[in-house]
Amino acid sequence: MARTEPPDAGATVELLRRRGDAIIGRELTRLAGRARALGPRDLAVVEDALNELVERLVLARLRAVPHRAAEVGRLFADPDELPAPPAHRPVALHPLRR
Repeated sequence: MARTEPPDAGATVELLRRRGDAIIGRELTRLAGRARALGPRDLAVVEDALNELVERLVLARLRAVPHRAAEVGRLFADPDELPAPPAHRPVALHPLRR
């Protein structure tokens, strides 16, 4: 029986990195609007910290389990990108017997 290598997680890592960058960018913009005392240097420190969190908590762990790339990708998927759940057929309710 031939052994197959686990799929490469590279594409999922890159997708999650881009998604993380987009989320961090939006949050930094929001933070800059709410905390006007923060200057560009302060925001850069926050951005670096958030990027490090994404790297350590998500991307490094994904690289450690490349065979789980599809599952991790779905976990962090944009809700608009997920397939619609299957339609449920209505259950017929029986009238109460008297």
